[in-house]
Amino acid sequence: MPAPAPTILCSESAAVRLEVAREFIASVPAAGECAVVAESRDAADDFTRAILQRDGARFGLRRYGMRQLTVELANADLARRGGAAGGGGRGGGGGG
Repeated sequence: MPAPAPTILCSESAAVRLEVAREFIASVPAAGECAVVAESRDAADDFTRAILQRDGARFGLRRYGMRQLTVELANADLARRGGAAGGGGRGGGGGG
């Protein structure tokens, strides 16, 4: 099954945005992969839990906060170019 076509939604209503996101995830096969990106990892987790409670078990839903996703993408790019991330800490994980 081909991936759904890219969609851009602009709405002032959070309820509308969340419902469109729910519909998109419902269109992905239960064993398919999908990234849930929210302002924080906690928000992504909450959204994903609501999906699972409504629709049942799924595999492949990866949850990210914006900061966490940014760090993962930057680290992947650095690794691809033979670099390494500097600094310490948790690398933007956790609640970010």
